[in-house]
Amino acid sequence: VGSSSVVIARHLGNDVARASLEDAVARRLSDSGHRVLTTPHLYHLPHGSDLWREIARIDGPLAVAGWLTPRALACLIREYAHRDPTFALDLGASPDAEEAATGIAEALGPAEGVGEAREIEAEVSGRWYPVIDRTRCTSCRHCLQFCLFGVYDSPRGEVVAVA
Repeated sequence: VGSSSVVIARHLGNDVARASLEDAVARRLSDSGHRVLTTPHLYHLPHGSDLWREIARIDGPLAVAGWLTPRALACLIREYAHRDPTFALDLGASPDAEEAATGIAEALGPAEGVGEAREIEAEVSGRWYPVIDRTRCTSCRHCLQFCLFGVYDSPRGEVVAVA
């Protein structure tokens, strides 16, 4: 089994293009010798989930990739799996599977042995969602940098909205 591991957190919903990207990244990484664990979206896993305990038990370097900012992904791993990831990648910022897999593999270093890919199903729970109070918003855009979970967006510099 490979000496380093990658957690790929699935997107929410039924977006075929995102699922295809996740699968392609997992395949490339396992083919190059890394252990790959595909999970539900990490933000929606309940605290105390068996999956968090499984991630905590992973030995060796750990990378995490998903549909959140690297800072948010690392924060979730630290908070609920009680370990620091070696590398975190926002799949939305790297929509090419080859580029994403290469970035992760370079951060982890060469893998030893035969890779493995597993998908784990786990129950997810609904989370709160933000609401922008337009009566108080000054369009300062600080929320774009402040929010760990990438819930705000401002396409082409337009008005900030919930992504």
